[in-house]
Amino acid sequence: MSFPTNRELRNPASLSPEDREAFRLAFVGNLGDVERKDIAGGVVFLSETGGKHYAIGFAGKAARPAFNLYFKIEQHRAEYVARWEAGLLASEKAKAARRAERKADKHGLCVGSILYSSWGYEQSNIDYYQVVALVGEKMVEIREIASDEVSDGVQAMTGRVMPVPNQFVGPVMRKKATSHGVRITSFSGAHLWDGRAKYVSSYA
Repeated sequence: MSFPTNRELRNPASLSPEDREAFRLAFVGNLGDVERKDIAGGVVFLSETGGKHYAIGFAGKAARPAFNLYFKIEQHRAEYVARWEAGLLASEKAKAARRAERKADKHGLCVGSILYSSWGYEQSNIDYYQVVALVGEKMVEIREIASDEVSDGVQAMTGRVMPVPNQFVGPVMRKKATSHGVRITSFSGAHLWDGRAKYVSSYA
């Protein structure tokens, strides 16, 4: 088999187990007798030649090595591989904890819930949204609603605004919801409204 190209290595999940193993062995090359050692979260290829103790490690389904090293002392190689394996285990545990946290995260929204989004550069803008439908456990449909100014600011071009429920001014948007709210754009999110008028400002 030919040596893997960069394009192929960018998509390791698409490789068959046989092709992935062949790609890995292409990196291992001719290092004498090679021992394949499966470890938690990866695989290590070990070999000895010319008085050097080689170790090449691959994490998960990667076809490109995480490390490719040699050691003068075999014990040093064993210690390095053990530390790498411990790091992989810690990473997998952290990923599993995050997956469990996301699965357990409940947004707590209901039809009629009001959300607000504060955004702007050198000024404060407030957009209000109302939940119009729940879609499964993780998704909601929201629509932007109008707002009314309820007080003059203490300074020029500032004020506070309150939402006007059911006065829709935008189309329906389907968004993933968490206990932190929903993501509206790449630079703004919306959070559950606390019932208080929100500060706004503008500049001429």
